[in-house]
Amino acid sequence: MRILKNNWKWKLASLIIAILLWSYITIGINPTQSLTLSDVPVTFANAEHLSQNDYQVTKQEFDTISVQLVGKRNELVGLSRDSVRATVDASVLSEGTQRASIHVTAPSPLMVSDISYTQMEVTVEKIVTESRPVHIEQRGKLPEQYVLRDLVATPETMEVTGPRSAVAAVNRIAVDIDVSNMTEDTSANVETRPVDAKDVLVKDVRLSLASVNVTASVSMQKEVPIRLETHGETAANVRIDEMTIAPNRVLIMGKPAEIENVKEIRTQPLDLAAIQKEGTVPVTLAFPDGIEPVSASLTVNAQITLVKPEQKTFTIPVADIELKNLLGRKVTPVETKEVQVTLEGFPAELDAVTPANLDIFIEVPEPTMRPQNRTLPIRVNPPKGVTFIKAEPASLEMSIGPEPVSFERRIAIKPVW
Repeated sequence: MRILKNNWKWKLASLIIAILLWSYITIGINPTQSLTLSDVPVTFANAEHLSQNDYQVTKQEFDTISVQLVGKRNELVGLSRDSVRATVDASVLSEGTQRASIHVTAPSPLMVSDISYTQMEVTVEKIVTESRPVHIEQRGKLPEQYVLRDLVATPETMEVTGPRSAVAAVNRIAVDIDVSNMTEDTSANVETRPVDAKDVLVKDVRLSLASVNVTASVSMQKEVPIRLETHGETAANVRIDEMTIAPNRVLIMGKPAEIENVKEIRTQPLDLAAIQKEGTVPVTLAFPDGIEPVSASLTVNAQITLVKPEQKTFTIPVADIELKNLLGRKVTPVETKEVQVTLEGFPAELDAVTPANLDIFIEVPEPTMRPQNRTLPIRVNPPKGVTFIKAEPASLEMSIGPEPVSFERRIAIKPVW
């Protein structure tokens, strides 16, 4: 403290002189200095060339550069990045990716001594317009017993304009509609958004419309049984054992007033005459006006099981075989005691056949004067709906007596001695 107080007047005078000398040098001499400006924006000169050719710069390597200026100190004071222009000449650009020169201008008489980049990569694309479909995205869930019959957007397509790559990335025009608590037909204008295949918003494009009209058709639904209808008769050689339908119930939809009175859904009549074999036959449902199935892919089939003809063999004693045209003659079988008769038919008809009611007979030939043995065929008249297949044996050897002679004829016959 004592040192500071010693010669303090001389020390104060020296300080004042030093300050005056510094002020003289800085104000009077004005030395040359350099100044670096960061984040100078790079812009495009002659931009009308882009618009005239429907071009747009879609990508550039960087947006700003650093610029170093040299000049007198008083000319550099107060300069900002807005005082310098860094431009790319747009008139020399064409569609595609290319390297473009950067031109820097500074206020006179300052000089540009250095810039961080003299060129940059620029991508230029053609502005195109293409059409894309409008796709409705359903949000929320309808109340129970209600179903969404249809969603329609008007218009169904929309024009997308923008750089070629951005337009190509647009997969569809998405619109969202919330169907929560919706119980009747609804129409609303909904905002549009261009999205890619992954539902990500595509930027740098513009749409011909900011919104579209979406109409939602809502119906009530309920489940009812299906009734199989038929017409005609089956062919003579075909008999149906069972017909079922699958599914036997269907979920239908319609306006509440229309669906309330529907108790069942009938099929279009199935032609029985066309059935020749068992299996699955597709049938069509006949829906009343205003009623539709909830599932557009619904298929209904009739499952048909047929009764197949069977064969049945009956054992008939020869004594039960009717002999026709006896004319009083004695006819007896030589050896056979019984015959196996095979018939074919549907079970119901075959079950009604018994040996007692089976019409089986042998036609005895015209009488002769002498006894004879003859092999005679067995004949069968099957009942209606039954077919005679065979008899084993098919014929019988019969001993046939002579024709009986009356008393008058015996007198008339002259004996031969």
